[in-house]
Amino acid sequence: MVQVVFEGRRKSVVVQDGYGSPAHAVLTAAVSIFGLGTKDDAHTSFFLTHRRQRLSLAMTLRESGVPNNAEINLIPSIESGGGGEVKIALGLPSGSRVVGTVPARSSLHAMLQQFASISPGTPEFSAALVDPSSTSIVYMRQSFSGAALEGTTLASIGLSTGSARFTLKLADGVGGGLKSSSAPVMAQNHVSFGVPGDDPMDVE
Repeated sequence: MVQVVFEGRRKSVVVQDGYGSPAHAVLTAAVSIFGLGTKDDAHTSFFLTHRRQRLSLAMTLRESGVPNNAEINLIPSIESGGGGEVKIALGLPSGSRVVGTVPARSSLHAMLQQFASISPGTPEFSAALVDPSSTSIVYMRQSFSGAALEGTTLASIGLSTGSARFTLKLADGVGGGLKSSSAPVMAQNHVSFGVPGDDPMDVE
């Protein structure tokens, strides 16, 4: 359990790994237990702080330096709306990658669809969209597959602006035998969604 304070009220929020849980999971659970809205509301209307420092939703509480039994503060966000965009570098099983700008409200599944629409004929995308249960996307040591691809947005894992790297993995035998690879980048396709003039090569 994690101790969360909102406007002077203190509640114990149950999350699977306690202080080892990603901050975005704690935020979602806290907004629910305080009755403040839905999952989408959580990541566009609130954020978490500890000792007046805003916590990264992409990191666990422990990685952010929050000790066990410490109180976390739930704070309403002035910058609500979640309308930002994120530059994504997506590594493919072949060793190549695609780079583009994706709205923060997009689900991981929608992100794959957007990349697929710009890179028609890429076998990894065809396989991933046909069989989501055999597809996973990895970000910051977290793996999302199956229904989680549709239910997880970029905003919900702490990405509303900036850039991020993801890796697409397919189960062995899916997509004509394609497998995930750690091989060096062999080629890049550069795509952009909704931000004319942005250089997707800015992704770090």
